[in-house]
Amino acid sequence: MGLISFYQTNIQQIYNRITDLYSEASPFFDVEVSPPDFNLMKLDNSVGKSNRTFYDWTIYCIKQLQSVMNTVVNDFNTNGIIDENIGDTPMLELWLPERLVVDEVYTMKLNNNFDDCNKLIDSLYSYTKEYENY
Repeated sequence: MGLISFYQTNIQQIYNRITDLYSEASPFFDVEVSPPDFNLMKLDNSVGKSNRTFYDWTIYCIKQLQSVMNTVVNDFNTNGIIDENIGDTPMLELWLPERLVVDEVYTMKLNNNFDDCNKLIDSLYSYTKEYENY
């Protein structure tokens, strides 16, 4: 799988999980909240885009993902769907590539971004489960 499809697949899976999370949590929100809008910008590399075009696209994708994740965190915090022991869920700060080189470190940090998003979604699911018991 190429790097472009790796980005697109992982980000789309995270967005799908967010939509499912909102469906499950919506009965517990104090006010009506909808999942944040997201539109995964596609990059067609079949025409041989430059490294700079790919780099700009990756930055855009990660910033958009971070923004969406933090909107989700804000919605849950505002509605009191939090870990009762620690309080509000902290905002997520994702790693942004700072160079054009794609190597093992780049891949590891990108995977860490996706893992962090999924762990955060798992945590928010667990807070929602606590509300189901009341």
